[in-house]
Amino acid sequence: MTKLHVRAALLIGAATVAMLGFTATAQALPTYTTQCSGCHSGGGVSLTATPVSNNGTTAIYNVNVGGGTAWALFNGATKTTYAASPTGQISVPVGSTYTLFGVNGPTTSNGVSQLAVSPVAPPVPVVVGSISGTVTDASSTVGIAGASVSIGGTSLSATTNSLGAYSIASVPVGARTATIAAAGHVSQTKSFTVTQNVNTAVNAVLVKASVNQMVPVYRFYNMHAGVHFYTASEAEKANIINTLSSVYRFEGPAYYVNAANPSNNQPLYRFYNMVAGVHFYTATESEKTNVMNTMAALYRMEGPSYYVSNTSANAFPVYRFYNLHAGVHFYTASESEKANVINTLGSVYRFEGVGFYVGK
Repeated sequence: MTKLHVRAALLIGAATVAMLGFTATAQALPTYTTQCSGCHSGGGVSLTATPVSNNGTTAIYNVNVGGGTAWALFNGATKTTYAASPTGQISVPVGSTYTLFGVNGPTTSNGVSQLAVSPVAPPVPVVVGSISGTVTDASSTVGIAGASVSIGGTSLSATTNSLGAYSIASVPVGARTATIAAAGHVSQTKSFTVTQNVNTAVNAVLVKASVNQMVPVYRFYNMHAGVHFYTASEAEKANIINTLSSVYRFEGPAYYVNAANPSNNQPLYRFYNMVAGVHFYTATESEKTNVMNTMAALYRMEGPSYYVSNTSANAFPVYRFYNLHAGVHFYTASESEKANVINTLGSVYRFEGVGFYVGK
């Protein structure tokens, strides 16, 4: 035992406080402030800090030093509190990291353990309501089975039953939009407000697409990310042009979908990459399911964008490329653009073949 520790042990209660840290010279109680890891080398001490409460501002923990006799809490190099007891309680502001020490004796050979305590504010509960309604055909007033209802900015969606009815629970409160689409019909976007614990009725009446009802699919270029975005929604197109022109450059229609063609009955699903801030599209049910089941932390499903075809009969292909640098996809229905990308940008884009077909 060093002279420092002999002197400390002679003080009333000094052994207990010495376990909380030492300075270069002996001091009277209770002014030892050096972190314990600098003067203890032994083991055999376990240390836990069990959360008791957290109101978003202050967190409280129960401290337990197994095999030890004292503990101290440091905020950086500053000792904020100590206890000459193997148990106790600490109260600390959230948003910072603190170091908790536990010891089982006053000498350098005694055991020590340390633990980082980093309280964070608990997540704010999402306040939700719900929506429900029916989707009917304008001419027959009969419910449309299999219509999709997708809530913008979320992964929430539903499919209507045989009577055209649907319901969606746990919808975040506030102003929302829903896109309603059905094969052979003109899609519709509706605005509504969700109230906490209230079910809001959102009904839609869809008009059948007339013969050769050609719906343009618009293409935008994201000048920040260097990738493309596609939409068949006139409202979404107008919103991007009016509010996001500094990010997205409008490139016009990429191609046209004949909404009246019965072969266009396969939803083209749109996912949002929450890390890259870009979109991914697939008309393959198995790929959609795989992304939802295995990559939900990265991709948020936004529902069907519009309807395409699974067959090449009376349809044209939309080709899919994978950007090897950005990790995102590019789509084109242009044979010349496809050939140019393959011939001149093979080191950047990997050709994946036909992504889906669009009925003429």
